[in-house]
Amino acid sequence: MTNSLHAWLKKMKGSRIQLLLINGFLTRGILNKFTDGMLFLTNAQLLFPNGTLAGGLVSGKFNLCTKNIIAWGLSGRESAPFSGCDQVIVVTQGNLNGFTIAGTFSFVAGPGTPPLGNGSLQITAPLTMLLKDAALTTPLVDLTVFSFSMYEAAGDCIFAASIPIDTTGTGTVANDSLTFFGGLSSSGVWTTFNFLTSPLVDSSFNSTTFTNYVANYPNARLFLGSNASILFSIVGMGCILNFDKLTIGRRVNGINRNICYDFEPAS
Repeated sequence: MTNSLHAWLKKMKGSRIQLLLINGFLTRGILNKFTDGMLFLTNAQLLFPNGTLAGGLVSGKFNLCTKNIIAWGLSGRESAPFSGCDQVIVVTQGNLNGFTIAGTFSFVAGPGTPPLGNGSLQITAPLTMLLKDAALTTPLVDLTVFSFSMYEAAGDCIFAASIPIDTTGTGTVANDSLTFFGGLSSSGVWTTFNFLTSPLVDSSFNSTTFTNYVANYPNARLFLGSNASILFSIVGMGCILNFDKLTIGRRVNGINRNICYDFEPAS
């Protein structure tokens, strides 16, 4: 995580950034300088975990040890150094950050130039990966991005990506799902898949598209709870692939915000 954070900060001088701290506080301000593992912010604000301000603007420079930072992103709409990311959450062997992975896997550097950071999750099929974070529960009409990147290193890889759905918008369990089945046509290159524009099937295997499904179920929501997780399943003879940059974009209070999951080896 440290290498990815340092690389991000080096590109962000002069930008307005926000940092999530290990105690749940959020710091935001303009990055003035980053040096020797420390960063300096101007016009900095500290927010309580509930989002309210803990004091006014800090005049002059604000320093913070990077070891206290667990997630980071942009405050405002500056261009992200890692394209399309307003917030970056690093996933490592020691901190899966909401993921449960069943199968053979490792966190590695590369291969090639990963779409986010310096590394990726290397998977040997068969493998199942679940992401459960109730904070990601979102009306489908406000789900703006759901994409991920894969790199086929060996074999013939087939995958399924599935999101749980509450069609009523008020239920306490998921009562449907949308699934995208796909494969990689090119080995040795990173390929990005856009779930929202791909052919999908519901839990009864009826073919649909994301747009048509939302039209038919306008109150439906992506629902993550006790019985529901985002699912990735990888199979295939001799399949070894790498996974990186899962991006989930949501419209919150009229503003599009993208969360990117960056898979990295231990620093």
